[in-house]
Amino acid sequence: MKRTPVIGILLALGLFVASSSESLACRYNVRETGFVNLGIESYRLLCFLESETETEKISQLESLATELLADSAVSLELISVAQSPDHPAMEYWQPVEGQGWPSAALVSPTGHSLWLGPIWAGAFSPDQVRETLLEVVSSPVRSRIVEELAGAFGVVLLIEGANQAENTRAKTAVLQAIGTVESELEYFPKPIKRGPALITLTREEQTSEGLLLWSFHLGAEDLEQPIAAILYGRGRWIGPAMIGEEITLDLVSRILFVIGADCECGLSPRLIRGTGIPIAWDRRLRDIVSQDLGFDPDNPLVRMEVSKILRVNTWLDSRSYPTEDHVDQLQIPEVEDVSRDSSGRLVSNQVIFLMGGIPALVLCVGAFILIRARRAGQ
Repeated sequence: MKRTPVIGILLALGLFVASSSESLACRYNVRETGFVNLGIESYRLLCFLESETETEKISQLESLATELLADSAVSLELISVAQSPDHPAMEYWQPVEGQGWPSAALVSPTGHSLWLGPIWAGAFSPDQVRETLLEVVSSPVRSRIVEELAGAFGVVLLIEGANQAENTRAKTAVLQAIGTVESELEYFPKPIKRGPALITLTREEQTSEGLLLWSFHLGAEDLEQPIAAILYGRGRWIGPAMIGEEITLDLVSRILFVIGADCECGLSPRLIRGTGIPIAWDRRLRDIVSQDLGFDPDNPLVRMEVSKILRVNTWLDSRSYPTEDHVDQLQIPEVEDVSRDSSGRLVSNQVIFLMGGIPALVLCVGAFILIRARRAGQ
């Protein structure tokens, strides 16, 4: 009977684990992982130089790039056309006679490129270089997006098409989906204070937002129908671009629900990580996010943990890009498939295992010891 205290300890441990198992689940939700910059998914600003480009000008260009691109997902690379004709980046060089030097191209993490032309025209001007670099990472609509992302659940970017009736139908579907998510905010694994935001890119704004549209793989020929794209975290694009009739309450809400899910909810990193759009992310925004999340997503330990959770290196090796899939090819989980406890709270598979499996194991061991103790006492 001397084993009775051990039995009591095991039973108490089982009750403790059952009551606290949720705290042992993944520390992060998908939204939170989107704020973590893992430093391996960068847009490349390729600057093609002629041999006569003065060293002083190159130095000023590098200095300005360090200052203006430091908090963005864009890195500067210098390529000497004459000295490095076999450089891998030369495939992106699109020289135009009389266009001027140096010239630049922007290359996304997926390899598609946008030719930007001369970094400065005529005489070198630091102000002109500064303006060119800022246009790569900032625009009026992108500024609105990052302001919302810092505190909101996510952003649904609705790009207007040519037909106003279709635009209205798409906007109604998006607003209904946002309302659906807002009604569930308190039930996600980690409550999120503010629901998704809707930002509309009007027909009038599209002319000046060419780089933003390019980052979604969209050209002028693609803009006849309304298009919706969902962003979260530090401007990460999740799910497919929804075009025309694909913009529905069901699909928009399903993708949005993924953002609030547990980071170890069993979804493919390919689905939940996406690719970021080129944006400036300054100290002020980082401070807002850190206060909202309760931790610093730029902390090296956080980066290490999120990298391990998402298995980012394995995903990047595939070089796949989720938004190039058609809607019916990308397996967006059904909202109804997300498990709930009796209070309606969304819970992950890990929480279910911890709440059921571990306590059951402890109780079984306790029962086994209790039976052995009784037999020994007979």
